[in-house]
Amino acid sequence: METSWLLNKIFLILPQYNFAQGVFDLYYNANVLQFCTKSIKNEGLCETTGIKFNRNIYSMDDIGIGRYLLAMLFQWIVSFTVLFSIEYFRANHTYKACFKSQKTSSRNVPKNNENPLLPIRASKPALTIQNLHKLYKNFTAVHDVSFDVQFGECIALLGPNGAGKTTTFKMITGEIPITGGTAAISGFDVGKNRLEALRQFGYCPQFDALLDVLTGGEHLQLYSRLRGIPESEIIEASKILLRLLGIEQYADQKVLGYSGGTKRKLSVAIAMIGGPPLLILDEPSCGLDPSARHKLWSVIKRAQNANIAILLTSHSMEECTALCNKLVTAQTNSSFCIFYQ
Repeated sequence: METSWLLNKIFLILPQYNFAQGVFDLYYNANVLQFCTKSIKNEGLCETTGIKFNRNIYSMDDIGIGRYLLAMLFQWIVSFTVLFSIEYFRANHTYKACFKSQKTSSRNVPKNNENPLLPIRASKPALTIQNLHKLYKNFTAVHDVSFDVQFGECIALLGPNGAGKTTTFKMITGEIPITGGTAAISGFDVGKNRLEALRQFGYCPQFDALLDVLTGGEHLQLYSRLRGIPESEIIEASKILLRLLGIEQYADQKVLGYSGGTKRKLSVAIAMIGGPPLLILDEPSCGLDPSARHKLWSVIKRAQNANIAILLTSHSMEECTALCNKLVTAQTNSSFCIFYQ
């Protein structure tokens, strides 16, 4: 009995033991209590045989679950504190390192540079794609794609529906596994260093991933915290992005009432939070009127001038001509897709 009592105390450090033993004691005590209090005869039988039960199930004594609940509460507090501390300091370090790198790059512009807005080329590309391949059973969705995107450069994937543009984006962002080839963002392989690679880009998906019950400002604040932006800077950073995209008047309105174009602008703003090294935009101007489209183009150009690499898809040759340094076109041919520069 002493060994059993000792092991019971030691195993309190294990949350799975606390949960399982608590459920068992709860069930056991309920059945014994019902039997022993059913009649005087049963009560006497329980006393004679030494069957124990507890009228207060939350007691710290034997057959009570109080100690298990207390142990799990303590474990939750400790675990959450450790996890929060790790994520908080890691996020702040990533955010500060990113902007320190950008400031250092801007200070290193040669004095004899005739155009100070020209982006500083890094020795390592923002995005490197080599022989990227995606196979769905007997259907080849993407076939041997190879290109790279330098910092300060804008590249577009231009092609019809079904050419594999969105599938390529999904592989780059880690949404679906890569069948063959490699994709590296800022030197981090998407397959081998997925967590580090995910920190290096902002993504605007083809279909807006927004929460109808939140406002535009709340969306930006939520994603700013996920990006690791310091709490003291979140409100101001959100306002700047809303003003930059021309949707500041909708900041306090729920997304449920947004038009398709306004939702698209908000999705682009979310992708730009924190100034990521790479922007991946899947048809960013879809659903925008000509005036709003040109305003969005100017925002993308400003990001490009800030030495941010940009990869986007489009159906518009006009958009590609206005924004891009390089074009990757796609053609479909029955079950496969050919990309070329």
